Amino acid sequence: MKKTMVALLLASAFTFAAAGASFAAKSECTVDGVDGNKVTVTCEKCEGLQAGAKVKAAKAECTVDGIDGNKVTMTCDKSGTLKAGETVKVRPAQKRAAAEGC
Repeated sequence: MKKTMVALLLASAFTFAAAGASFAAKSECTVDGVDGNKVTVTCEKCEGLQAGAKVKAAKAECTVDGIDGNKVTMTCDKSGTLKAGETVKVRPAQKRAAAEGC
């Protein structure tokens, strides 16, 4: 009986954690233009985006330069992976913990 309760509790915790991760701030955006490493996108919702924030758009890691209404201007490291007219998900970049003992 105790094992069943513990298993049920762990399964519930996993379900809530997975659901929480799926609701992380994401914006669906359309790439308007790419000029060198500067990328301009139009987003449906700009919630969670602010100037100076590190974000990830497709495979490019970017820094938000400014927001004007639904238009977001970013500086990206791999802007060549973004093409004008494509739809991308823009989400906060995850910070990785430094490896210890290396």
